[in-house]
Amino acid sequence: MTGAPYIQHHGAVVVAIGYSLVIVTLGFTLTRLYTTVRRKQGLRLDDWIFLVANTIALAQSIIVDRAVHAGLGNHFSSLSPSSQDSYFKASDPKTALGDEI
Repeated sequence: MTGAPYIQHHGAVVVAIGYSLVIVTLGFTLTRLYTTVRRKQGLRLDDWIFLVANTIALAQSIIVDRAVHAGLGNHFSSLSPSSQDSYFKASDPKTALGDEI
């Protein structure tokens, strides 16, 4: 009997978990905003901080997704030099969000 082949690429799992957690977090955000509006309270500092944190989490998930497409999840030795360069560019938040220096 032979065992299952070793999977060389785990990036899809990272992306799936990242987006799943963002969806759950957005559910909590919508619930929080709904209860705030329902109670006829204005958005306070903690609500704004929560919204900013969710925006950062969404941006981080997008960055990870782009990094996976550039090679995150593969063994580094299996990446070509151009893929290694793309990976490092996608891993840098400034570059991944379009702010190249």
